[in-house]
Amino acid sequence: MAVTSKKTKKPSETVKSKAKSPAKSKAKKTAHDSCGAGCACSGHKAAGKEKINIGVFFGGRSSEHDVSLVSAKSIIAAIDTKKYNIIPVGITKQGNFVYLKGSMEPAEIIKKGVHAVFISQPNVSHNLWIIDEKEEGAIEALHIDIAFPVLHGPFGEDGKTQALFEMAEIPYVGAEVLGSACAMDKIAMKNLFMAYELPIVNFAHFTAHDYLSDKKEIIGAVKKSLEPPYFVKPANLGSSVGITKVDKASGLEAAIEKALQYDYKVIVEQGHKVREIEVAIMGNFELMVAEPGEVLPAADFYDYNDKYKNGKARFNIPAKLPKKKLDEAKDLAIAAYRAVDAKGFSRVDLFLDEKTGELLVNEINTIPGFTSISMFPKMFEASGVSYKQIVEHLIDYAIELFDYKCRLKVD
Repeated sequence: MAVTSKKTKKPSETVKSKAKSPAKSKAKKTAHDSCGAGCACSGHKAAGKEKINIGVFFGGRSSEHDVSLVSAKSIIAAIDTKKYNIIPVGITKQGNFVYLKGSMEPAEIIKKGVHAVFISQPNVSHNLWIIDEKEEGAIEALHIDIAFPVLHGPFGEDGKTQALFEMAEIPYVGAEVLGSACAMDKIAMKNLFMAYELPIVNFAHFTAHDYLSDKKEIIGAVKKSLEPPYFVKPANLGSSVGITKVDKASGLEAAIEKALQYDYKVIVEQGHKVREIEVAIMGNFELMVAEPGEVLPAADFYDYNDKYKNGKARFNIPAKLPKKKLDEAKDLAIAAYRAVDAKGFSRVDLFLDEKTGELLVNEINTIPGFTSISMFPKMFEASGVSYKQIVEHLIDYAIELFDYKCRLKVD
């Protein structure tokens, strides 16, 4: 049958990891002394030998495009210009790369920028070519040493853009191709959580083909395997876009058709009466974990308007929970981070079931919102790490991971 429903057990001891407190942990910078055949050696500059060109990529082909612009603006303002030359690269909603000389304003770059081409090949002297078609195709050539993708949702957070940086053999901030893809697809993500025996809510999933082939069977199977309320979601999207809370089975059809506007795969989750707990994590191998926070949504759930528009949601940082439960939340978040092979940073969203007291993993976001009201930076700031320090750590982690890749042989 096209619809499946799964529930998992509590996390086993084998998936728990130790994490350092944010105030004392530091990322390791390396100097590429052990570069192997796989190194494009732009990382030598990234290791501190001269000023680094860091490309900040934002916008993208996603319904979260506008959120990305706000996040990127904050990140650009936080980058240390004594150490880095910032090259802001916009990606339009149509998927075109754009650049505007002299501008550090993401919205302006998207609106007025000229065509840019990123060369996803290693060992090229210039990997970003600016083409001004109004000036008879005038060309300017730049080189990006480190990429900082600030792209939320599909075509940015799902491994596609990360693959460009892998092909170009340059360091980049955040999860690799595999981790990005697994965390973006909620069905793949939950299957990994189940493989690691992490506790999650019951869910069902199906494709547009399944639904259009036999709508009655799909809705009947959902009703049989799950009880209302339901949360109907596109499988590949974030920021609560396209999500509907359905209190009665009669509302499933409209909610499913809304979700299908954003993805051809749909997931339906069992609703619970829960508290929403979030955990911010940074690192590749040794992790920094902030004290968990709690979202107190103004609406039925923490939706797009609450996150980015009306700002009516309230937060408790740290969450008002016993220390034992806070530690349990951190352990569970680390397990989820490892399960999808996340790197660099992520925000893990948990549920605390108000009836049973059980913590459940909801999802992981590998490029979480970085606006002034976003939970990821707020949790680390409350744990003693400033916004600027967060950005510096993320760049360091990109260099650390790239250094390991440079040691690999290709023959």
